[in-house]
Amino acid sequence: MKNLFQLKNWTIMRFVRLAVGLAAVIYAIVDQQLLLGVAGVMLMLMGIFNAGCCSGASCPVRGRSRCR
Repeated sequence: MKNLFQLKNWTIMRFVRLAVGLAAVIYAIVDQQLLLGVAGVMLMLMGIFNAGCCSGASCPVRGRSRCR
């Protein structure tokens, strides 16, 4: 539970996800758009929990192979 929020190592991408998610949630409340609100909450959770498309190393990149 201690490492769940990972309050250290805040990068610019975490702040961007959090800010865009918060803006989307606020706009969704003002404009009464449910789908935008769900997307905004997902972005905010990605920022808080430091999750991303490849955070679990589930999409590894192959190293460069040398041509001989």
